[in-house]
Amino acid sequence: MYYKIATLTDLLCLEHHLKITMFPTEITNMAPILEHLHFNISILEDTYDKNELSELKGGFVAFFPYDECLSLEYSMKMLLLRYHLEADDFESDYVLTTITKENTSFTWHSRLYIMSDFQIVLVFPIIEERRS
Repeated sequence: MYYKIATLTDLLCLEHHLKITMFPTEITNMAPILEHLHFNISILEDTYDKNELSELKGGFVAFFPYDECLSLEYSMKMLLLRYHLEADDFESDYVLTTITKENTSFTWHSRLYIMSDFQIVLVFPIIEERRS
């Protein structure tokens, strides 16, 4: 499962949800990810009229939270299939940050897919378990 973020309103609702469901240190660790989400949404809103639906005009950001890591591969596959994209057809893939929780590291990626005048940005964690 993922959050489909197409407007600043969507992003503010997600931030509020994270703030009430996560510990303060987790929110601090998520700062680079949230900044990246704001950057991408501001591009969509600056490029397209704020009164129009960016999702229908220019694209969206799909945010995959920690707790959905087990279904990440399936969800990404279905999303890409919906928009007729191949997993390796991305324009860029950036590592945003790595967050360690207990014995597990989450390396957060941002992957950009562009289809003529429509873009999808996937923001997701890749899990790496550490052995004690």
